[in-house]
Amino acid sequence: MSANLRIVSLNAADAATITASDSVGALVPANLQADEKAKVWRSTGPLATLTLTWAAQRSIDSIALFWTNFSSLATVRVRAYANASDVGTLVDTTYQPDPPEPIDHFAWGAEALARSGAERSGGPQHEQIWLSPGVSAAKLVLDLSDPGSADDYLEVSRIACGMRWELAINMGYGLGVQWMDRAKPVRAESGDLRTDYLSRYRRLVMKLDWITSTADRDRLLALAAAGVGRPMWVCGWPDQADDTPLQQIYALWGAFVSEPTLTLPMLSIWTADPTFEEFA
Repeated sequence: MSANLRIVSLNAADAATITASDSVGALVPANLQADEKAKVWRSTGPLATLTLTWAAQRSIDSIALFWTNFSSLATVRVRAYANASDVGTLVDTTYQPDPPEPIDHFAWGAEALARSGAERSGGPQHEQIWLSPGVSAAKLVLDLSDPGSADDYLEVSRIACGMRWELAINMGYGLGVQWMDRAKPVRAESGDLRTDYLSRYRRLVMKLDWITSTADRDRLLALAAAGVGRPMWVCGWPDQADDTPLQQIYALWGAFVSEPTLTLPMLSIWTADPTFEEFA
């Protein structure tokens, strides 16, 4: 059974010291902590390691790499340690966060066999990993491998990790995703249509119709009180192993762009209409 909406609002990666086994020029690991899509970390080849360390243990059950150039064959080995000297192994597992689509999802002769969920959805490739149970770690090591890389290097723009909030009751009907396209089509005097192509980004419009948990209500109130523009990781359809395009298109590193309205239409049932836009 698929999991409900998940949000990681406190990114422990921003408090970490991040190092990499290698990098290219100014494309260094520190870029992974910047909310700018154009700022990336890049490796010199299709194999690399990212290491996050903290002075004190951090609670982690969710890890994400945003805006990557990974193929559908990429894997991430996650190793978590109780302290920074590699003592006390808490996790050592390899994941394939965005595997190739099943054979029956393809139109033969039209699509590549290793097409990923991100490619099918038309969205950016995000690698999302959900640990169960979570851990309290002072060191997190991510061994990245992509034998299918067309670029022969690895690239990541943003990293996030922390503890997720998962709704007790999932979103209702009406969940929307929009591609916000800033391109400007104009007509020339000749009548030709000319377009000034600019960036595109996604907007998630949610309908939370059945908030019956006071803990869920209070978490949403706290997020709203923190104000618009505050970065967070949002995933509408996590653990959607049989439909990776759905999982990819409804996942983003973004923020509230308008104040959500929390209403009480009936006794002990709250509703809300949060809208998120991605940093891009």
